[in-house]
Amino acid sequence: NLNKTNNIINQNKEQIEIDIFRDTWIRYFGYANEVGEAFRPIVPRIIVNSTYLLASSYALLDAISKGYKTFNKNKENEKLVKSATTNIVLDTIIWQSLASIIIPPIFINLTCKIAKKISISQRVTYFPTICGLAIIPLIVKPIDHSVDYTLNLFIRPYLNKYFPDKE
Repeated sequence: NLNKTNNIINQNKEQIEIDIFRDTWIRYFGYANEVGEAFRPIVPRIIVNSTYLLASSYALLDAISKGYKTFNKNKENEKLVKSATTNIVLDTIIWQSLASIIIPPIFINLTCKIAKKISISQRVTYFPTICGLAIIPLIVKPIDHSVDYTLNLFIRPYLNKYFPDKE
C-alpha cells in the first residue's frame, strides 16, 4: 500500500508541475519592457530599449527551458523528440512574443498617452509614468489568458498537426 500511495503522490507532483516562467514572480521579467514603456516619458531611449532586451531574454530562456525539458522527456522516442521539441519551442516563442513583448506595450503606451492628455499640468511629468506602472498588474492575467485562448483557437491546432507532441 505504501508503494501505491507513493506512486500516486509522484504522479500528482508531475501533473501539478509549476511552470517557473509563467506561474511565479519570474513571469514579471517578461513585463520589463512595460516598465520601460511606463518610464519612456522621463528616461533616455536606451533605457527603454534595454528593458526590451531583458523581456526578450526572458522569453528566449522560457522557450529554451521548455524545449530542453521536452527533448529530455522524449529523447528515447526518435520519431517524437524533434517534433515535440519543435512544437513546444514554437508555441512558447509565439506565446511569449504576444503576451510579453507585443501586446502589453500597446496598453501601457495608450495609458500613458491618456494620462498625459488628462494631466492637469504639463509640468507633472511623473503622472503618465505612475499610471503606466499602475496598470501593469491589472493587465497581466487578462493578456495571458487571451493569448492562451487565441493560440488554442488559431495556432496550436496547426502546431499539433505539423509538429505532433504525442503519438
